[in-house]
Amino acid sequence: MNEVAQTLISLDEALFAHLFGLPLNKAGVAKRITPPDKFSFPSGHTAGAFVICILVANCFPIFSIPVFLWAFLVGFSRVHLGVHFPLDVLVGGVIGAFCGYLAILVLA
Repeated sequence: MNEVAQTLISLDEALFAHLFGLPLNKAGVAKRITPPDKFSFPSGHTAGAFVICILVANCFPIFSIPVFLWAFLVGFSRVHLGVHFPLDVLVGGVIGAFCGYLAILVLA
């Protein structure tokens, strides 16, 4: 299964590199952005997105689906850009959701 995932990621990287003229590194992976530091655990962007997601969904339930989709896409983009591993994003989402629920309890 891991080989299939790696092949799909390599095809995705090559396609984006070709379409957008991105340079490839030695491993053949397109460089989309340069991480600001070497630490990636947990994803702060994803945590922030899920805090906002939980708060907006609590205050405006009609926006629940779009805001959850947005938060998910923020996390996905962090992995896709190569600045986080999937576990970084998952933990960031859990921390963000927990903080969002905590804020609701404190402010209620």
